[in-house]
Amino acid sequence: MHSFKVAVIGLGAMGLPVAENLGKKLAIQAWNRSPEIRCKNASGLISQVTDLKEVDAEIILTFLPDDVAVFETLKKGLLKSLQANDLLVVMGTVSPTAMLAINVVVGERGARAIDAPVSGGDAGAKSGELSIMVGASRDDFLVIQPILALIGKLVKHVGALGSGQALKACNQIIVGANLLAIAEALSLSRQFNIEDKDFFDVISNGLAGSTALNVKWEKLSTSNFSQGGKSQYQLKDLRIALAAAESLNFNLPLTQLLSEIFRKHVESGNSELDHSSIILKYQEDTSDEN
Repeated sequence: MHSFKVAVIGLGAMGLPVAENLGKKLAIQAWNRSPEIRCKNASGLISQVTDLKEVDAEIILTFLPDDVAVFETLKKGLLKSLQANDLLVVMGTVSPTAMLAINVVVGERGARAIDAPVSGGDAGAKSGELSIMVGASRDDFLVIQPILALIGKLVKHVGALGSGQALKACNQIIVGANLLAIAEALSLSRQFNIEDKDFFDVISNGLAGSTALNVKWEKLSTSNFSQGGKSQYQLKDLRIALAAAESLNFNLPLTQLLSEIFRKHVESGNSELDHSSIILKYQEDTSDEN
């Protein structure tokens, strides 16, 4: 028996608001690599631990940047805290292949892995309106669905283990392409001295309108890219999509182009900036011409 139903591992831009939202309804545990990051615990239901060996929950949600971080966290104590039939729910973006490997490792303890990556960004995490795509057995999905429903507006079982991560890779292709298209169009609009507000009012109400435009507009209009989904993670996700396609001998020419553009963006010193900062590419191109 465990002391807690749920634990949240990783209190970054996504994990922190998720933990705080869950902590309004459930008694949960939370852990972060940097213990100075603290959950707002108004309800008194969040127990934040500093040692992974103290994690004592039957459902563990990880919000970690990649599979390396997941394996590292397991090695540093989380694996030993797992018991038979516990569920490790990987909500960060990793590859479908990595999910299978994670499942093998937690299986040594009689536990099982589930992939449940999210879409909606930090804004969706804060509002509790994430879209969550789950790869798991039907029985395991039914166990975690009520928990995920507390933080998501859509919780969808999309197939077996790894399917959620495959769909997230598809999602990230569209996100990356959308952000680049918005950046290119807005940069061209500004060349014609069109007011940003006019651009947004027209584009957001037409066929070209999108959630990406609405959510990222404040950042684009103010050029404040300090918070949000990091550009380095967008690049990582595009590379996951390319690797998945390569394993199937499937060609993704647009994703290859996006990956190259984001690679240059990240290598130019923008890795920590929100991925909508790809618009800086056009400012740099204009400066080069001048």
